[in-house]
Amino acid sequence: MNIKKATAAIAALLLIGVQTYTINAVSDNSMLVNSSVSGKMGDIDGDGEITSNDALNILQSVTGISDLNDEQKKIADIDSDGEITSADALYILQAVVGLREMPDTGKLPSDGDKLTIVSWNTEFADMVKNYYCEDRGWTDDGNGNFTKDGVTLNVVSFSKSSAESLDDYYRYFISGNDIDIYCMSNEWICRFLNDNYSVPLSDMGISESEFVNQYQYTKDIGTDETGVLRAVAPQCSVGGFAYRTDLAQEYLGVKSPEQMQEKVKDWNTFLETAEEVYNASGDRKTALTTTFSGMWQAFSATRPTPWVMDNKVVIDDTVTGFVDMAHTMYEKGYVCPDIRQWTTDWYSQGQTDNTMGYFISSWGIKTILEKAAGGENGATYGKWGLVRGPQDYYSGSTWLAVAPKCDNADIAADIIRYFTADSESMKKFADKPEYIVNNKEVMQDIVASGTNINENLGGQNPYAVFMEAAENIHIAGNPTEYDTDIKSALQSALYNYNNGNYNSTEEAIEAFKSNAERIIE
Repeated sequence: MNIKKATAAIAALLLIGVQTYTINAVSDNSMLVNSSVSGKMGDIDGDGEITSNDALNILQSVTGISDLNDEQKKIADIDSDGEITSADALYILQAVVGLREMPDTGKLPSDGDKLTIVSWNTEFADMVKNYYCEDRGWTDDGNGNFTKDGVTLNVVSFSKSSAESLDDYYRYFISGNDIDIYCMSNEWICRFLNDNYSVPLSDMGISESEFVNQYQYTKDIGTDETGVLRAVAPQCSVGGFAYRTDLAQEYLGVKSPEQMQEKVKDWNTFLETAEEVYNASGDRKTALTTTFSGMWQAFSATRPTPWVMDNKVVIDDTVTGFVDMAHTMYEKGYVCPDIRQWTTDWYSQGQTDNTMGYFISSWGIKTILEKAAGGENGATYGKWGLVRGPQDYYSGSTWLAVAPKCDNADIAADIIRYFTADSESMKKFADKPEYIVNNKEVMQDIVASGTNINENLGGQNPYAVFMEAAENIHIAGNPTEYDTDIKSALQSALYNYNNGNYNSTEEAIEAFKSNAERIIE
């Protein structure tokens, strides 16, 4: 195509204007002559080259003359704005005549003999073995070693909690050892969303439009400060408030989750209900919740402002209000005194009338609440209910990223898509107990099916509660690399305040501010 013709074509596109095809539905038919694709961004007709014919195919789709199939849509959103428009066709034409470069995608090599997955534990790697390797025809030698086409799956686990593994990640990157995909925690993900540690997913040939079914907050967390998506989550660790249904009926006259949600619908109402429970319980002195840590997880996950802006710690009215409320609850006995999260005493409170509730995430339905009930034959098993609580929040989860040293880009991209974008494959591991897959379509089907009834919750389906909460989590205060340490500093200030080391909320906040400022120095 010569310059004169290309210029005329570009002018024609400009006259047409930018028309839009939103990527939220997939057509089953394709009117294109060649519907096979090479996987190369912009190569719509699958001939291995970027030509004006590819631009024509996009333009025909935009104007309704023909349809693009699923694979073609993945490589037609050239400008990665989440839509297929005539602007994408224009982009290709400009690239054809040398006015601009096509996006630099798929630039990582795919010739490595080892696919290395790094994490703090083996949970995700086990899922890769149990689901992905089986579906993709990898061979298991009987000892847990998987291979395919000369590539061996290599799992590196630090065998620690996510919070304890941060330094191990740094050391591993410095070591220069093989790494393709690695898992990140929400506690420190911000430290790795940059070119030193992760590649934009667009460099893998993965468009953000492929994640249309993901819950938005998970994408926000995996996006760097320049707006580039670098990490995606296979699951949502959504939080809620679990409560004793028998005590709720006795103290509050509550007979359903809907009635209970009204009693804890916001923090002011939560405090009022805590007082009502304490007074109604008489000598039992029942606390509405077990520890401040659970309350803090809910509160801190969705702050309206970042903890750090312009290199300054931001302490707004919500922080002061939380410290004031938490101290009031401590003084009046609305929370169990001197109980620390994750201790034996913390779990055992659930088998007594000392507490009426726990803040838990989706993964905690079994690992926390069942243990708190004393197991299937426990004193309070089957006497629990679940509501969203005073604030929709998340707690935990895992994000997947690709390391700059990745030398198996094709397999890495396929794994990312398998666990975070493909509805059919995500349905397969949605059968894990209380595992909220990060796919609205899949979760809607599960809730509609009426399965996943939980006996400890009296036959309630926790998926329905968590799915509704996930839709309403908003990360207005973007996470920063300092968040984990700053949150710890505030909890320390609150602990000291409750133990008499500070005389007022203002004094506790000032101590917290001083410590937080040292953290960001």
